Amino acid sequence: MDATQLRIGSKLQIGSTEITVSELYTDEFKTPEEGTITYSHRQLSGIPLTAELLERCGFENCPPVFANNSNPYWAKDGIVLTYSTAPPENTYHPGIGFTHNGEYLVANSKVWITTLHELQNFYKENRGTELTIKP
Repeated sequence: MDATQLRIGSKLQIGSTEITVSELYTDEFKTPEEGTITYSHRQLSGIPLTAELLERCGFENCPPVFANNSNPYWAKDGIVLTYSTAPPENTYHPGIGFTHNGEYLVANSKVWITTLHELQNFYKENRGTELTIKP
């Protein structure tokens, strides 16, 4: 786990338990689920993105419509996630959907997303608000 990707509110897992970062320190952080217990970022892993998790985040599964991308995609608030089966496999390529000259296009970013905290970071950076995740 790259500690530089973590921020307060990041959803992660330790084993099979989902946790939320509530405080950050140099190499450790606290979670509200555990009170004052601290974890090293080396003990953690990201929560893999799945169709069910994307639905909990409010994304909708959409058929291919982009003039410059023929993959099915997930969308919410103008953010588009196209799924990749090519290397890097089982990842999502985030971008922003827009219309130009009557065609619906996607401006892809230069990153690939595989975990929930990466999606939280991308959403916050591009929409200025936290991503809502339903239980």
